[in-house]
Amino acid sequence: MKIIDGGQQAWQKAGLPLQKTIDKVKKQTDFGSNTIAHPEALIKTPAEMVNAEKTNPNLKLVSTRSWKEYVGNISGYSYIKETGEPKGGNLWPD
Repeated sequence: MKIIDGGQQAWQKAGLPLQKTIDKVKKQTDFGSNTIAHPEALIKTPAEMVNAEKTNPNLKLVSTRSWKEYVGNISGYSYIKETGEPKGGNLWPD
């Protein structure tokens, strides 16, 4: 989780637990599936974006990337050369 609406106080007020220790994690390289859970939400090309906007006026292109990816310092992936945010993307939409 990167952002908590209301911060730690809201988290505790909601009765949610806090953890004071760091769990040891094992790096995963296989997530068990190559299937996209919601292929209807996948937009791969500018043409697909234009079509999606025409068919859904409420469409929001939302970035889930880190700040360094968003501002174009890194792509976040070794196989993607381009950096920065796609035109029309929103890091934190309303």
